[in-house]
Amino acid sequence: MKRDTNPLPFGQRNYQLLLVGILVLIVGFTLIALDQEPHGFGVLGLTIGPITVVLGLAIEFFAIMYRDKQNRQTLFNTLCQLGKLLCLIRTSLMKVWSWPLINPCTGRLLMW
Repeated sequence: MKRDTNPLPFGQRNYQLLLVGILVLIVGFTLIALDQEPHGFGVLGLTIGPITVVLGLAIEFFAIMYRDKQNRQTLFNTLCQLGKLLCLIRTSLMKVWSWPLINPCTGRLLMW
């Protein structure tokens, strides 16, 4: 098995995306601060600024979760195992509490 010799937790692309996300966050908070209406009730303070901040947070989340092509299969396997665990927990809860749940894939009521 090939060992990773990079001491940093993320790759170069991750750090680039993190910097872009920080810049978008700074722009969003600046837009909120530039609102001229009292108490920030203008268009910049209520719509454009917060949307920009949420976009910056989404970029930050994506930058943290981004993997190179060689590591994507490992991430996919981890997500599959997490999905199986959630299905197992849901099934056990259905048996214990007798919840009528709807299957999100088919939209039909699950019976047990």
